[in-house]
Amino acid sequence: MMKLLRPFEVYHAYIRRCFVAFILFRVDSIISVFSILISQLASFVALWAITRAVGDIGGWGFYDLMLIYSIFVIISALNQSFLDGVWNVGWYVRSGLLDVILIRPKPVFIQIICNRMDLGAIVLAAVGIALLSYSIAMLGITVYFSTVMMIALFIVCGVVISTSLYLISNSANFWLVNGNEVSALVQLIQEFARYPMGVFPLGIQMVFTFILPFAFTTFYPASILSGRMPTHAVFFILIATAASVIAAVTVWKIGLKTYNGTGS
Repeated sequence: MMKLLRPFEVYHAYIRRCFVAFILFRVDSIISVFSILISQLASFVALWAITRAVGDIGGWGFYDLMLIYSIFVIISALNQSFLDGVWNVGWYVRSGLLDVILIRPKPVFIQIICNRMDLGAIVLAAVGIALLSYSIAMLGITVYFSTVMMIALFIVCGVVISTSLYLISNSANFWLVNGNEVSALVQLIQEFARYPMGVFPLGIQMVFTFILPFAFTTFYPASILSGRMPTHAVFFILIATAASVIAAVTVWKIGLKTYNGTGS
């Protein structure tokens, strides 16, 4: 039991370290928070402007789109706050510092993701929750305890799916060494998860569902909450989550086994 809890203890220690740094460097932290908020505000204003100009998008009105967008914001904020270190995989491989990580008696993945956390993004998560609550109210969605639990499940699954896809794309550095373009492309594709799948051609919808299943992080959860899809469709989200984790773990383990250093 203690062996199973050890990774969580390591992660908790890293979070405490990052929190102390966040408090000590107040000016940097405040600037980081404001930059994050301004960036998302610009995206939200753009969404508002588009719907004001063209009306519904793919049969989804402004508050429907806000529902999708708010889920996207919460997931992105949690990823950035606690799992942003997954983007460091390429840097560790290229610099040769992965060799140091490998000889430490701690899980390699935990050590890498813990070395990069932006706790200021938690503020963005609060904004996302406020937007989610407002959109639900404006859409007239009745909220029960089961609804809250389902939303929490959607958020967890969204974080797990997106982190798994980021891990797979960043693991390309094990073979390409300088493969940041792969992960940058995946991150760019995720931006389209802010919009309904119906606005995209069938081929792109298939990509978002079966290859890079970002649709399961935002669109399908929003469809279930708004009544466009039945509640039992949540099982497909769970299946997509499990498949993403299995794929990520498999690629990660193969990458570690094939890693021979970069000669740095």
